[in-house]
Amino acid sequence: MVSKFLLITALLVATASATPITIGTGVNFGQAMYKFLTAFKSIMPCGYAAEGIPVMAPLVTEFQSFSYESDNDYSISGNVSNINIIGLNNFHILDGSYDASSQHANFDLIFPEIQILGAYEVEGFVSIGGIHLPINQNSLLNEKLEDLRFVGSYNIESNNSSGLQLTDVKIEIYLGDFKLENWNSLWSVAANEFANDYGSAFLNYVIAEYRGDIGNLYSQLVVSEYNKLLANVNLSQVIDFLLTQAEKWEAADC
Repeated sequence: MVSKFLLITALLVATASATPITIGTGVNFGQAMYKFLTAFKSIMPCGYAAEGIPVMAPLVTEFQSFSYESDNDYSISGNVSNINIIGLNNFHILDGSYDASSQHANFDLIFPEIQILGAYEVEGFVSIGGIHLPINQNSLLNEKLEDLRFVGSYNIESNNSSGLQLTDVKIEIYLGDFKLENWNSLWSVAANEFANDYGSAFLNYVIAEYRGDIGNLYSQLVVSEYNKLLANVNLSQVIDFLLTQAEKWEAADC
């Protein structure tokens, strides 16, 4: 849900200030997108149960177990609980443009602060060079992403049938800082401080060094899903959907 929300937001930002494409309703494409985005942001603190949209401000997971294994390479199991992701509804639009003639869009939005709170338990092992290294953690989570920024572009084109598709999607991800203040009850104070400092530095390095690759992987994973939704609709139908959906969310009075 979070990844889909981020993609939706990015696509909406790019068209919210679009050059007008006037449709029969009298509402242009950019106006419809802006209305949709504003309405979606307004329901994030409440969710919209009728369509399966959970509360996203904050986004909460009370309990989720997991288990992963692969022959003798690794075996990991555990759970997360009381996860709260705070700040998804506090995004800001830095830039958005749409060229009607080329159907090319640019977007730039930023989340000033996203905080992740909760707890997790993990046990198992990983095998490195034939040696099984045990994993045993019981931790409280306190992680903060500062100035998480999505910058990119895409084209809106007709597909081979009568529908639309997003093409040439490019996304780069920037991160001002990733701060970890996790606490593993099985470790000493010094071990926790080292893990937090090293983890923060490593994650900041990965984002900075591979922002383009991460963005491209993200777009590959989710854009195909949205192209399926657009495969049999034209622009007028998209605008009608956006306006109808926005009116539903506005009526929710969150």
